Amino acid sequence: MSDLPASARIYNNNLLKFYDFLVHGISDSFIWRCPKPNLVTWYRQHLGNQHLDIGPGSGLLLRETLNQQQLSKLVLLDVNPECLIQASANLSEWQPQAVRASIMQALPLTECFDSIGLGYILHCIAGTPAIKGAVLQRLAELLTPNGVLFGATILSAIEPFHSAAARRLMGIYNQRQIFANQTDTLAKLETMLQQAFQRYEIKRIGSVALFAGWR
Repeated sequence: MSDLPASARIYNNNLLKFYDFLVHGISDSFIWRCPKPNLVTWYRQHLGNQHLDIGPGSGLLLRETLNQQQLSKLVLLDVNPECLIQASANLSEWQPQAVRASIMQALPLTECFDSIGLGYILHCIAGTPAIKGAVLQRLAELLTPNGVLFGATILSAIEPFHSAAARRLMGIYNQRQIFANQTDTLAKLETMLQQAFQRYEIKRIGSVALFAGWR
């Protein structure tokens, strides 16, 4: 775990026990003002039969999305092995394949996917919007011809629509390098999607931008 970036290293086994309560219970509803049902609905609208989920956390969003639904393939990808262990256990009935890798490097994947989930990852990637846009372009190459990449990201504190609590928490997270979204504006997110995809969609709820892009 010591070789991981701060944004991934924080999610150790102890914190993961409280992740869903802290992130999807408290922060989503009261800080980011985008309650969890919005994220689950976004997943349901875009989830494909062969799915790659990047940074799955505990696997909660996927589990609530899938219910009794079956997938022909489910791959979980994360740089943090403890996240992969917990998410794989919580999603065991869908027999996921776990891949430890960083999206900042070439991925050890040869197959393509109908959907790629990128929930709450973009605002953790260190670097400029251009660097984050390059990540989206590389991931777009892993989509089937009609495939979709979708996710959610918390936008920069310089945007006018944040609450005081959101600005305060973002400041702490950026200082501790858990977040790296100081320049992640809505306009720059749109530019990233324009450059990576033929068609895209953005929906903002509170501090969160829900996005999707098609090849």
